[in-house]
Amino acid sequence: MDFEISKLCIELFCTDEDTSLREVLTNLEIAILIRSLRRFNGNKRLTSEYLGLKPTTLCEKLKKHQIDPKKFILKTNEFRFEYPQKGGRIQGKRKK
Repeated sequence: MDFEISKLCIELFCTDEDTSLREVLTNLEIAILIRSLRRFNGNKRLTSEYLGLKPTTLCEKLKKHQIDPKKFILKTNEFRFEYPQKGGRIQGKRKK
C-alpha cells in the first residue's frame, strides 16, 4: 500500500493514538455503508448487490451501526441511482 494512502487512512479512521484495529475497521465499515447508501439513494437492495452482501447481512450491519437508510433518500424527484454493472439491466424507477 502506498505510504500516502496509508497515512490518509490513519487520519480518517483513527480517532487517537490508542485506536485499536477493531475500531479502525468499524469506522471504515460505517463509512463504506454510508457512502454506498448515498450512492443508491438509500436503496438497500441495490446497496447490498453493490457491496456483494446478502440483503439480510446488510440489514444486520445497518442495525448494528444504527444507520437508517431512509436518511439517504433524496426528497426531490432527482434520479440519482448508479446501478451495478452486473447484468447491465436498469431496474430502478423515478419516484412520482
